Amino acid sequence: MSEPIEYYILKGFRIVHVTRLTQPLQLLLGCLLQKYSKKRQNDLSSFAGLIFYVIYVSHMMACAWLYLGQFYDCATATEEDNCT
Repeated sequence: MSEPIEYYILKGFRIVHVTRLTQPLQLLLGCLLQKYSKKRQNDLSSFAGLIFYVIYVSHMMACAWLYLGQFYDCATATEEDNCT
């Protein structure tokens, strides 16, 4: 918005709040898995949280990859750089 692009990278510190991402998931799975034992509920919700974290980290890595790709100009790359 109105902030300079130099300070936009500071939004990366929001990763501290990553544990908040799975709270709604934990509540939803708690309601859906009421008929199972507590151990089974914890196992399934932990696995779902793990899957969610993997997707989140993959997304963040893809964003970083695209961001870093902006600094490499394929138009001036040599044949040895394998720029496709």
